[in-house]
Amino acid sequence: RTIDIAKALGTQNIVLWLAREGTYIREAKDPVVATQRIADAMQMMLDYDKDIRIMWTGATVVDMIGKADMDWINAQIKRNAYIWLNYPVNDFCIDHMLMGPTYGNDLNIAPQLSGFVSNPMEYAEASKVSLYSIADYTWNMDAYSSKASWERALNELMPEHVDAFRVFCQHNIDLGPTGHGLRRQGESAAFKKSAEAFTSAMAKGYNAEAVAAMNKEFTTMVDAANELLTSTEEPEMISEIT
Repeated sequence: RTIDIAKALGTQNIVLWLAREGTYIREAKDPVVATQRIADAMQMMLDYDKDIRIMWTGATVVDMIGKADMDWINAQIKRNAYIWLNYPVNDFCIDHMLMGPTYGNDLNIAPQLSGFVSNPMEYAEASKVSLYSIADYTWNMDAYSSKASWERALNELMPEHVDAFRVFCQHNIDLGPTGHGLRRQGESAAFKKSAEAFTSAMAKGYNAEAVAAMNKEFTTMVDAANELLTSTEEPEMISEIT
């Protein structure tokens, strides 16, 4: 019935949440039965209309997409999957902003896709850091470099204050511990290196060099924050991140 209604309306796009009453795995009394119900419902739609596209989030709800993932899902649905990437969405880690390089999706899956979309953060402007790279990735996977794309995004979004913006983004990368498991590496890398050296040095007694290195890191953060707070460039972005 849902497919027939969509056709009558002249649309090929259907959002149908199968994971509701009686099928949501974590709330189900019998997860095996719940999973089978979802599989049965999907198979009924696939059998009914060979042209519909199935959106998929990957091996888990929040995950990057690998070649093995595409091999598996496409064999199940007998067509190329439409990827719904749950990144950089942060509604499950709302105290974190995800503004680091976008990496982890395999670079050889383009022929196996029927589409690829991203679920962004609730912060539209801040999401552009990752969305820029996701657009870059989907446009030309073979040439994609997560670090180079991230740098271009920073320069495109905050050209007048790119160094300060980079500092902010470097400290807002990881999701932290969540029930979904996805983590991002590299948050506060320079600070962490200085902090570890500081701890090691100070364990042996006062070390002026280690103190100076830590002060430099703190000063860099304070200066970057002050520069962004007083900037008139991209006020919507500044409003979201401050």
